[in-house]
Amino acid sequence: LIRAGRYNEALPVFELLAEQNPRKPGVLNNLAMLYQMKGDDRAIDAAQRAYDLAPRNPLYADTLGWILVRRGSTEQGLAVLREAQSRQADLPDLAYHIAVALNDLGRSEQARIELEQALTTGVDFPEIEDAKKLLTDLKSRR
Repeated sequence: LIRAGRYNEALPVFELLAEQNPRKPGVLNNLAMLYQMKGDDRAIDAAQRAYDLAPRNPLYADTLGWILVRRGSTEQGLAVLREAQSRQADLPDLAYHIAVALNDLGRSEQARIELEQALTTGVDFPEIEDAKKLLTDLKSRR
């Protein structure tokens, strides 16, 4: 359902899965992403639980860090995102998330570098158009 973009249908399925499997970080991570898409405050709790169960997994750290950034805890989110990047540096969507955090903190030159690295990988990712737009904006400010 998630891969098909049927998020409204996926949400109750993942809520049930999380209830039945409260110690499955993958389930909790997907639930966190679905909650975040809906603007549901439960996103942070689900992401934190996934991260706590598997703190070395960069995908779970990315989800938690990104949610924190989007919810205004930018410094804290950036720290989690940087930790994820130290474990797996080749994730372009992670670099985009870091760039957004850096830009939000007024560190636009560092954000530009992260975006250029993300966009030169040749790897497609869900937020690639947002990344391109932010890079264009940052370059126009130079």
